[in-house]
Amino acid sequence: MTFKGSLEDRISIYELQNKYCDAVTRHHELDYISCWHPNGVWEKFKQSFNGRDAIAAEFHNIMVNRNGSLKSGDIISMTSTPGFLEIECNSGRGRTYTHEVSESDGGYVTTLYGRYDDTYLQDAGKWLFLSRKFSVINSYSRHL
Repeated sequence: MTFKGSLEDRISIYELQNKYCDAVTRHHELDYISCWHPNGVWEKFKQSFNGRDAIAAEFHNIMVNRNGSLKSGDIISMTSTPGFLEIECNSGRGRTYTHEVSESDGGYVTTLYGRYDDTYLQDAGKWLFLSRKFSVINSYSRHL
């Protein structure tokens, strides 16, 4: 696998990946959901969320408690690195590796290494995630 497509499109998708990580790190629902196509599909841990509304609801569920505060296991940081990217016309596919760090109320820090298999679609000149399938590569926790 390689990197194929115009430099402009590849940079736009790289910026999309970084916007996604920034929104997760800041727990910002509007920025997060703006990364997704209305018909997007997010697969993780043998669950599938179809459409922007279902994805937004799951993001909200992950990020906040019923009282509106952040859950224990708050994500401190999420970063990503592209593995490959192939773009043809207004669609593309790629692989992205992620590194997430979260902290629990019990004083544990968890590091999670993951992989997204992605498809992208350019809609009205804007690149969006059409699908993201997440798999865990490795994770570990340590007590502070």
